[in-house]
Amino acid sequence: MGESTGEKGDGVLYVQKGPATMTEMSSHDLARAREQTDVVLLPFGALEAHGDHLPLGTDSMEAREICRRAALRLADSGCPVEIGPVIQFGTSYYHLGYPGTVSHTRETLIALSRDVCLSLYQSGFRRFVFVHGHDGSLPSMMVAAQILVEQTPAAEAMVLNWLTPLS
Repeated sequence: MGESTGEKGDGVLYVQKGPATMTEMSSHDLARAREQTDVVLLPFGALEAHGDHLPLGTDSMEAREICRRAALRLADSGCPVEIGPVIQFGTSYYHLGYPGTVSHTRETLIALSRDVCLSLYQSGFRRFVFVHGHDGSLPSMMVAAQILVEQTPAAEAMVLNWLTPLS
């Protein structure tokens, strides 16, 4: 992304620190980046209540930021990766009593994850890293990773749970 002076008409829509996610890239940008790597980090979040002090998208924001920081460190180590779109919704049925919570069933989350990965597979990605951002989605992420590997001839998938080392 370019640097912006904040002046109208400088052609820059926004400025961000760190690597862009696919959502923030053009198709051309992604095709160029794909020439360097076939690894994609997929942040899995949720839209659910986190008390009165945190936004509903906390899990999605955390997962995206973990991916951005990991991408920077991996690039410094000579292992470039791309950051896929944030899977914004998780399995959060136990929070449905709180306004704003959106919950998928396990089956829907598995199907959505599979479809996202199969689409990215068509773009040339072969190694998929599911980055945990919401506990309720972890079992579905594991099943989706297994299905992806079973349904594609060359895909590899792993699920990273960043909470495990902390506990």
